[in-house]
Amino acid sequence: MWILAQTPEISPVGLTGWTAFGLTGSILCWYFFVRTPATDKMMEKKDEMLLRLVERQDAKDAEKDATILKLIDNQDKKSDAMMSAFNLRSREEREAADARSKQEREANSANIQLVIEHCREETRLALMRHKDDVNEGADRGRREVHS
Repeated sequence: MWILAQTPEISPVGLTGWTAFGLTGSILCWYFFVRTPATDKMMEKKDEMLLRLVERQDAKDAEKDATILKLIDNQDKKSDAMMSAFNLRSREEREAADARSKQEREANSANIQLVIEHCREETRLALMRHKDDVNEGADRGRREVHS
């Protein structure tokens, strides 16, 4: 009490200043010790939620990517099978065409040989007739000369 008796009187203006200083201090204490940690916790929770959402989305995207890769792989296998079948069919058709062409060439060769033999025979016969005609004409000419 003795200390209170020795302190000078506080004026209403000074009291207002001290009150404002005290309120400001309490607001700052509340802000730094209550609100900021609560906001930090809230932000951490939001970050964790966002990370979980991103991880879930990444997992979904990975599943989609795997599905797409499987589809592409299946399409590649189908394309490879179709190309193999096409190549096999093309080779078979080409071999069949080559075989037909070879048969036609052999048949044509045989026909040409027949035609050549026929032409030789006709030429031989024509030459024989011509020789006969020449010989006959010569014989006739000799007979006429002798007669």
